[in-house]
Amino acid sequence: MNIDFNERNVCSRLERILAAVQKRFFWAAALALGLFLLILAAHKATPPRGLNGRYYANDSWTGDPAWTSVDPVIRFTKRELVDRVNDPNRSSAVWEGFIFAPRRATYKFVISSDDGSSVFIDDTLLIDNKGIHPLRKMEKETVLSPGNHRLLIRYFDGGGDGSLDFRWTARGVLKFLAPNLPLYPKPAGLGVFVLDLVLPIAKILLVAGFCLVGGILLILISRLVGAAAAPFYSKFAAGEVKILSRAPKKVLFIFPLVLFLVLAGIYEARIFAYRSTAVSGCDTYSYLQGADLMARNGFLRSEYVDPLIPEIYGSFEEKPPDDKLIFLLSPHGHYVYDLKKGAVYSVFPPGVSMLLYPFVKISGRASAFYVLPILNILLLFLFFFWGSKYVDVFFGVCLSAAAMFNIHTFENTVLIMSDLPSLALLALSAFLLYKSIKAPRLYATFLAGACFGFSLVVRYSNVMGAFPLAYLFWLKFRQARRPGEFLKSAASFGAGAFLFGLLPLGLYTQHLLGTVFRLVYEPITQSRMALKNIWPGALFYLKSILHTFGAPGAALMLVGLGSCLVRRKVRSVGLICVLAFLSFFAFYVVQSIRHERYLMPAYPFLAVLYGLGVLAIAKKFDKSLVAKFLIAALCAGYPLLYSLNRYTLGITYQEATCLSVGDNVASDAVVFCDELSGPVRFYTGIPSYRFIWTDEPTLKKTVLILIEKKKAVYFLLDSAPALDRFSALTGAGVIPKENIELVTKIHGFPLYRCRSNERR
Repeated sequence: MNIDFNERNVCSRLERILAAVQKRFFWAAALALGLFLLILAAHKATPPRGLNGRYYANDSWTGDPAWTSVDPVIRFTKRELVDRVNDPNRSSAVWEGFIFAPRRATYKFVISSDDGSSVFIDDTLLIDNKGIHPLRKMEKETVLSPGNHRLLIRYFDGGGDGSLDFRWTARGVLKFLAPNLPLYPKPAGLGVFVLDLVLPIAKILLVAGFCLVGGILLILISRLVGAAAAPFYSKFAAGEVKILSRAPKKVLFIFPLVLFLVLAGIYEARIFAYRSTAVSGCDTYSYLQGADLMARNGFLRSEYVDPLIPEIYGSFEEKPPDDKLIFLLSPHGHYVYDLKKGAVYSVFPPGVSMLLYPFVKISGRASAFYVLPILNILLLFLFFFWGSKYVDVFFGVCLSAAAMFNIHTFENTVLIMSDLPSLALLALSAFLLYKSIKAPRLYATFLAGACFGFSLVVRYSNVMGAFPLAYLFWLKFRQARRPGEFLKSAASFGAGAFLFGLLPLGLYTQHLLGTVFRLVYEPITQSRMALKNIWPGALFYLKSILHTFGAPGAALMLVGLGSCLVRRKVRSVGLICVLAFLSFFAFYVVQSIRHERYLMPAYPFLAVLYGLGVLAIAKKFDKSLVAKFLIAALCAGYPLLYSLNRYTLGITYQEATCLSVGDNVASDAVVFCDELSGPVRFYTGIPSYRFIWTDEPTLKKTVLILIEKKKAVYFLLDSAPALDRFSALTGAGVIPKENIELVTKIHGFPLYRCRSNERR
């Protein structure tokens, strides 16, 4: 009877809440939507804002620009300038356009630069900040008549640090409304200027409208959660979700849940806003190329045949060593394993390609960019659920925040890489195995083995996860009352690892290489491992922890570890987490190639320590509800704020670059480049090879062979190593300068063509 009564009560409360939604939510949502449409229409109907910028790969504003764009804000760092000109040493830029003065008044111009800069108004020098110098700020006021005035800004970087910041504004009311007045590439009218003053106010109102909507939703969500949880709340009160305070348990349950939903919403919205729309670099291209080939050729067929490679190989009178040609004729991320047949496959394990395969098969390659964000959402909720159910709701929200709201998880959610699946699979394997210790279930150990096995298909180095898993088995062995029970668990784990790990890997390598006893990696493509790398490697990865989680995050992890070690009941949890981190740490410090994201499979274990550190501090304020809420909000929100403020990847442009290459080369083109050698082939079908790792004689003979075969040979200098390598080749006469012509520059990358008269 009580259950039926509660359910009827819940229904009536839900009806009242929905009525409140209709009254309060409609007008706030209508206001926000109307402002959004107004701003969108204004942006579509008006011309672009900013100055016409030209960037040069020298410090003298000479030659063809390496990059051109309309820049609404003239504010750049050294890194942003280097990205445009592809030269870390010297660069220069000039911006031209107009400023609109609505009335006769005194206007102030401010410029800060390292090195030299200058500002011209109506062809008259206003600010002279020239010369090589550290960051220096100069400002000057001048009276402008109403209307448009020509503006010219010049800047150069002579080496070392570099930056530029230009601002201009007017006195009085205009300064309050728009502290940085808009710039225009063409003369603007009064109507456009007024609109530009109104839009910032409209945007502020839009943010306020969304905040109002969000506030109403938070209240409604809290009410809905409270109403929906009423019939089932006895479970929480009974201890399924433990609460560490004497305050009302229902309040302490709802607040972390609403906090989690708010943070998760912000995080996922940011991820989809920064969704990658193009293949970038080595890993991403290889995984998507593998999935695309599997979708077209079969589940295990991620290789392709390049018919030009056997032609080149057969044309050498004196063949160079195979590794020289393999390095030259392998696109970035792929490997030629048979020069006579031209067989090429990805150098990475096939797991991520297998994960993407069904999505690419059903919906096309574009759908692959949504797979990891969706997996990320699932992981986020699972971490919160696991932490809340087995420890505490405050622990759950902090665990999910530390595990998912860090910079590298963010990056690997918008880029197709193996790190996020590695994190997910090892975390799930450890959780299932840990759960099976207290409640032995063969299916749980089988699933744990399956997750661990497939993690090896995703990344071979995940074998280091065997160490914390082995410790879990040791704990299981100590608690097992009968040896037979332990052996069954071990056998079920091994069966899962074999069926979902060793078996698909064996079939894949058997298909590609004719043997199951060989990894896809070749010795020449592996990172070199040596004891001399320990010290620099250890410093690098210790710094990466501080870079990823920040000093406060690392301190909370140490607090969590200390709280585990001093309590016997949970000491094993701390040891498992430390062992997981040290396993990957020790494996990677001896390698010569390092990336901060390599430690990502250990992040869930560090997140556990983070959550335990938060609980240890929260216990000190157990009697203060306000203090507990503040600690939870601060510790859960810190990883998100710390990460998103430093994340600047944005949307990548490799696809557009590759398509532009296809538009600017001949139909029989062969392109030599570096990072884009794989994507150029993937997006355009043009044979493209990586040329920075081969020797000069092999490259010269290969180019001559291609010219003799009436191929148009191009060099796309898409990285600093490619630029240096090409300069060395032309400087040494391997490729004579008189036989090289600049075709165009694509996103700042020069595209050169070798003329056919090189055949001599």
